[in-house]
Amino acid sequence: MSRFHPFPTKLCSLLIASTILLTGCQPQVKPDPQPQPGKPQTSSDIWTIALIDGNKIGYSHLEQAEVTDNGQTYQKHHYVNELILQRSASTTRQRTELTSIETEGGKLVSCQTQMSDGTADKITAGRVHNGKLTITTTIAGRQQQASIPWKMEWRGFFGVEESLRSQPLKPGENRNLIVLAPVLMQPANIELVAGDYEPTTLAAGTQPLLKIDRADQLQIANGQTLTINSTIWADQNGEILKTLLPGLGLEEYRTSREHALAKIGSRPFDINASFSIRLKRTIPDPHATRRVRYRIHVKDGQPSDFFAEGASQQIKSLEDGWAEIDVQAISPQQPTAAAKQRQPTAEDTAANSLIQSDDDFVVAMAHSRESDTEDPWQLACQLEKFVYQLIEKKDFSQVFASAKEVAQSRQGDCTEHAVLLAALCRARKIPTRVAIGLVYVPRPGAPELAYHMWNEVWIKDGWYPLDATLGRGGIGGCHLKLTDTNLAGSSAFSAFLPVTQVVRRLQIEIVSVE
Repeated sequence: MSRFHPFPTKLCSLLIASTILLTGCQPQVKPDPQPQPGKPQTSSDIWTIALIDGNKIGYSHLEQAEVTDNGQTYQKHHYVNELILQRSASTTRQRTELTSIETEGGKLVSCQTQMSDGTADKITAGRVHNGKLTITTTIAGRQQQASIPWKMEWRGFFGVEESLRSQPLKPGENRNLIVLAPVLMQPANIELVAGDYEPTTLAAGTQPLLKIDRADQLQIANGQTLTINSTIWADQNGEILKTLLPGLGLEEYRTSREHALAKIGSRPFDINASFSIRLKRTIPDPHATRRVRYRIHVKDGQPSDFFAEGASQQIKSLEDGWAEIDVQAISPQQPTAAAKQRQPTAEDTAANSLIQSDDDFVVAMAHSRESDTEDPWQLACQLEKFVYQLIEKKDFSQVFASAKEVAQSRQGDCTEHAVLLAALCRARKIPTRVAIGLVYVPRPGAPELAYHMWNEVWIKDGWYPLDATLGRGGIGGCHLKLTDTNLAGSSAFSAFLPVTQVVRRLQIEIVSVE
């Protein structure tokens, strides 16, 4: 049985939490403001359901109310989202809570995001002060703090909803604003382009709604920008009643509480069956390959905009939006003549809230591997095999455990293998990052490419791949890389965004195998 474990379930969960819902961060003012006696309070109570291909995967609930603190009136938004997704025989349940406190004029005061998935809660809190948003990320007891510039005219996580509600768009009208993206905790440039009113299918029937094309521009790994396109439908009062992310076939509808909380069904939506890419050609012993060439087409895009290029992966553009991607096995003993690679940064070596390489238990585990070599590549390969052997229970119910949690539980899938190997290597002073992309899955009679995470370590003058779900001392030509990240802070989740942009948009053919 294969030992690598693709992660489309957590991809979808993070995607919905960070980009599909796009509705808020969890701010808290302490002490929490209480309703002001004798003053009428404005409030709203909104329920929605989320579906992929018409299959219900969960619900969300947004409560909005006026609250006061020390005589100051604020708008409080509290949002809860619960998802249930199937991956083969395993079921993943994720709960995301978002809370924000804003002034009556819509200026952000504070926010917090809490993600619960069966592992330690992942909490990201933000507070605006003196032109900065200070962000604190806490995972498994480990805190990491950062700050970003913040302009008072920028909006919080519910900025789009509040903008449309206070001033509804008219057909043909455009609007631009900047909001704080939930989970990702970064400003997102939003463009709204209104079309016309059209008959729109909702949970309770059909009604005419204004169709609005929405484009969210976000920063991703390595300073690149990425645009997420979606469509929203709003009524004449600016209330958003439906949202669609076309690539995933994911829809959200406004509905009643009873409908939102109704049981999903006997078997949740299977992400594996829906998001993997079927192949026509089988590769014998795929991870022993030295070189594999692929032909790739991205619907409404160019492969070079999404796939990484580097020492082990080169891209050649072809006609009609196709590209040829040449992937080859590399190691310090068999390097390539590729262009000079990006040098490791301090964050590729440092501990963070997901990769706790300075935790006593993790450090002890890293040094428990007695090695007679001073060669960092050989040591990294030994640690790769150690993680491969250590994680015996392949538990797919977690969304994203930290290295410390994996070291203690010794269970998980590809992301858990990757964060633990990164922590062990960093504890031994080897710069390490994680790579995100696709991997060949040799299913009987139906080979496919599925979304996957592995590692890259810096040795001498280059990055070299390792995959602890395989434990082979390197990889062959059957990994296609989209991006990489050091998983530092809340920005770690932005590394998943390139994957969300190619899901269900890829056509891949295997050209040749060596």
